Amino acid sequence: MKNKILLSSILLIVLILGLSTITAANTTTTTSIEKQTIDTTTSQTIDNKEKVIVNDNKEVKSKIKDTKTEITPKKEIKTKESNNNFIKNSNSGKKQLSLYMNKNILIIKGSPRTVGNTATMADAFAKGANENNNKITEIVLKNKIIEDCSGCAICQQNGGKCVQDDDMNEIYDEMYKADVIVLACPVYFYTWPSLMKRMIDRTFAIEDYMDKKVFYLLSAAATRKEINVQTMITCFRQYISCFGENGGEEGGIVFAYDTRKPEDVKTMYDILNKVYEMGKSV
Repeated sequence: MKNKILLSSILLIVLILGLSTITAANTTTTTSIEKQTIDTTTSQTIDNKEKVIVNDNKEVKSKIKDTKTEITPKKEIKTKESNNNFIKNSNSGKKQLSLYMNKNILIIKGSPRTVGNTATMADAFAKGANENNNKITEIVLKNKIIEDCSGCAICQQNGGKCVQDDDMNEIYDEMYKADVIVLACPVYFYTWPSLMKRMIDRTFAIEDYMDKKVFYLLSAAATRKEINVQTMITCFRQYISCFGENGGEEGGIVFAYDTRKPEDVKTMYDILNKVYEMGKSV
């Protein structure tokens, strides 16, 4: 009987030990699985964070790139026209000409004499201007057919077109194209001679339609006193103030005094040199 009890106790102990081993094994397996799950989840989380960070970096880089694109200054484009403002000097080969060069210059001779003192002055101006590659256009009013302004004011209603069909149409075209306009005429009774005054009156048609021009006055007078030409100067300045919204610009005024003969100015070298330099500087 005692042997049976002892054997049963031994079997019970073995059974208990077996169950403990199985339980421990299951616990270890579960722990390993849970650890593996945690490691996998952590790895995925870290990978996802890394992806987010990478994506964020890409977005930041993209924004920075876009920002750089927006603030990058535009490159200056040099046009052929701007390059034409500069030419090589024949002596140095590198000297740049002034931006004032290559202008259209209109010279209007308004003397009853086609060859006289103001014509000589105008030629000196043209010589100086021509040396700097400006384009010179000359109009001699003595050779043109220009009717008086009738004061009808139709030109103020049709865009500046005068109803009279004469040589003034040519002068209108040249005045529109010109950058510089030179008025050359003598002083008659303190002001304009009739040829120049007639032309001036007809420009009433275009006074509101011309872009800003630079005007010069070249004149000769029999008087020896400057005070006697002040009316002429006033008329000139009042005239050029009529053009455009802000008026024309005064470029310069030169008078030759005590010119009683058509060739008197030819020996006035200081006057001719002054006019020449004026033309050269336009």
